[in-house]
Amino acid sequence: MKLIWSREEDMQHDFYRPTVLNRLAAAVNDQGFPVALQQRVVSASQLHHVAPQAVKDGLDPICLEGAAEIPYTLPNLFVDFTLMQIPVPTSVWRSTGYGPNVFALESFIDELARRARRDPYEYRRVLLAGNKRALRVLDLVADKSGWKPSPDGNRFRGMAFAHCYGTFVGQVVEISVSSNKRIKVHRVVVALDCGQVIHPDGIRAQMESGVTWGLTAGVKSEIIFKNGKVAQSNFHDFEVLRIPEMPRVETHIVESHEAPGGMGEVGAVPLVPALVNAVFAATGRRLRSLPLHRHGFSLG
Repeated sequence: MKLIWSREEDMQHDFYRPTVLNRLAAAVNDQGFPVALQQRVVSASQLHHVAPQAVKDGLDPICLEGAAEIPYTLPNLFVDFTLMQIPVPTSVWRSTGYGPNVFALESFIDELARRARRDPYEYRRVLLAGNKRALRVLDLVADKSGWKPSPDGNRFRGMAFAHCYGTFVGQVVEISVSSNKRIKVHRVVVALDCGQVIHPDGIRAQMESGVTWGLTAGVKSEIIFKNGKVAQSNFHDFEVLRIPEMPRVETHIVESHEAPGGMGEVGAVPLVPALVNAVFAATGRRLRSLPLHRHGFSLG
């Protein structure tokens, strides 16, 4: 016996990534650096339907990835979680809890840097002080992207950094934005330390696919429920990245003898916050919700 689901059946009867709300607040010192950071996370469960035994006392640990442990050294960190009960079946999606939580955190770090009138790269260097692996990755992505000086003309850059799945990764996204809010992603520069490297071509492939996935999720794809069912049915109304929209991806790997880290979901994690930070650099608009098409932006 063989069962084949149509694309429409599959898309409308699946597990979906949960809606997540992050609220962040910080107390800063005279130099504009945080001395206390608070991150509140509200999310439906990612494990309830696939590993219910892991959800205990209202806590889904996957939902706190990227918030409970951050790469930055801060004197005080408070993380709060509320499990949201919804009738929609939800589960993991490429980048699990790291995706929404790092999007919120890295957007916030960029906002703190701008508020302090400091360069976002130099601002992160201070927060990563003492973490040699992290600093090597951050410095490498800044160097290879040509972070300084700023790009000429109508091009703008955004940066994001993450420590996820045992891998340190930094990304710089370079864009231009037209008057009608069409975002052209010219290139994405990636630097990473994933420990001992087994297959460098596989790492580059994972970074390229992660960028593709991140751009799709960050700008285009959205599931909407109408009258109790999923409104989208195929790729005509659930759009994915098209070949002409794909940027050049440059991946730079730090030589390391540390234990191997993960790769399969890493590439998508810093992509969206780096993109949104680039949009802020280009337009002055701080976008705090996804996908970006809801704000009138598109890829082109």
